[in-house]
Amino acid sequence: MNIYSNTRIKQEYSEYLLQSIRQSEHNPVLAVYLIGDNPASLKYVSMKQKMASSYGIDVLVRAFPVDASLDQVSAQIQKDNTSPDVSGIIVQLPIPQGLTPLLALIETRKDVDVLNPNSPVILIQPTVQAALITLNDILTPHAPIEEKLNSTKSMIGKIFVTVGQGTLVGKPITEFMKKNNIEVLEIDKHTKNPHMICQKGDIIVSGAGVPGLITPKWIKKGSIIIDAATSNADGQLKGDVDMTQEFDDSITVVPSPGGIGPLTVLSLFLNVMKSV
Repeated sequence: MNIYSNTRIKQEYSEYLLQSIRQSEHNPVLAVYLIGDNPASLKYVSMKQKMASSYGIDVLVRAFPVDASLDQVSAQIQKDNTSPDVSGIIVQLPIPQGLTPLLALIETRKDVDVLNPNSPVILIQPTVQAALITLNDILTPHAPIEEKLNSTKSMIGKIFVTVGQGTLVGKPITEFMKKNNIEVLEIDKHTKNPHMICQKGDIIVSGAGVPGLITPKWIKKGSIIIDAATSNADGQLKGDVDMTQEFDDSITVVPSPGGIGPLTVLSLFLNVMKSV
């Protein structure tokens, strides 16, 4: 198999983002809501803070205890919704089930994670954007960065398969591709014989969160698979693709971790810049 490296596109994307921020008249500010002390959430927020500082983006961490009430957190969100000093707002997932309504409170223009279920989509969800630029980099490597960020021309006529229909990966990618007239086959935990459906795909995006789920029998020759899942297995971060097995040399695998993850964070920052 051919293991995709994001080194070149990450550098290209980073330079594009830096240039866009430098041309902005206002300083981008991201408010991150951190509820509880989930180790993974703490790690992700710390990573976002570190990366954001290198792009001149200020990050305001709104920390709340795990037993915070909906009213407590929503009051702060309403303040940030109306504050001219806050460009974008995200709620770091996962959050307690009783606080899920918070996502619907984020003002559309500032919903840089694009998770408010009631808002018209103005920005591209970061994981979708990361998958889009990665696929264009594979299929049309010499296209300009603006085209890689926005075009689906290289995917027309190809069959997409999304494995897992979660909020952050499967569902938004399925909806985005369908809106762009691309055929998508959906696989979830209730699908019978999922490997037989997956074999039909020219492009597979997996976000099931099941380490080692995708094996060679799932993938046909010449296909591209983006592993967009990250799970903790035996103390290690692993994706859905079983990288210990041998896939056909014609198959391109975008691995996890290390594939679209960093591009997803850059896409979040791009949305923050667009919201300024």
